[in-house]
Amino acid sequence: MRFDTRGIRAVGVCSMIAIILACVSCDEYIIQRAASDYFQYEPGNWWRLIGTADTLYVEVESTDTIDQIEVMPVSYNGQARFVFKGDDALYEHISVVFTFSGSEYPVIDDFIARIELPFVNGNTWHDSLIGSIDVAGQNIAAQHHVWGSIIDCQYSSTYDGDVYTIEIMTHTQMVTSDTTVTDSVTVREEFAPGIGIVRFHSGTEEYILTDYLVQ
Repeated sequence: MRFDTRGIRAVGVCSMIAIILACVSCDEYIIQRAASDYFQYEPGNWWRLIGTADTLYVEVESTDTIDQIEVMPVSYNGQARFVFKGDDALYEHISVVFTFSGSEYPVIDDFIARIELPFVNGNTWHDSLIGSIDVAGQNIAAQHHVWGSIIDCQYSSTYDGDVYTIEIMTHTQMVTSDTTVTDSVTVREEFAPGIGIVRFHSGTEEYILTDYLVQ
């Protein structure tokens, strides 16, 4: 008995084409997502986000240089983060200083990975900086940690793209001969492609984008 395998071959070829097209589509999506600029950190760009009690104004100031690296000062209501975008992360400059007799002594002065790139939903990361110095006979030690995770990714018709929600916790500790000072902050930031930050959570306060300028 002979079987007609033409239909089987046709189904097999169609399935193979479908798999190839799906793989190509996934690769193109990953490349497109990696190429999308979710930060838009160019001097003069700004974002206005409204909360229940006040307004958050995020602004990119003129470029600066730290340790021969060009950085973008990104101001959050006047508090600047000095950042630059590398291939694998958005890096932030961290400065932890010890004040003694009116003078400041840097214990940590370096860059840390604040947000790992490219965005992958469910991704988590951790980076840390550790330093110590001797001042007037006492040892001063400090450490700064960043824990981050991408906790959500949803397509938004408002922003015509995938909006990523990133949770970041920072922890800073300084230890002297007679005291230990710690500071921990947890925030959530949401970013849209071609726009930048569209939502910001800090504590119980939530800020939502109402106006922006991206050049």
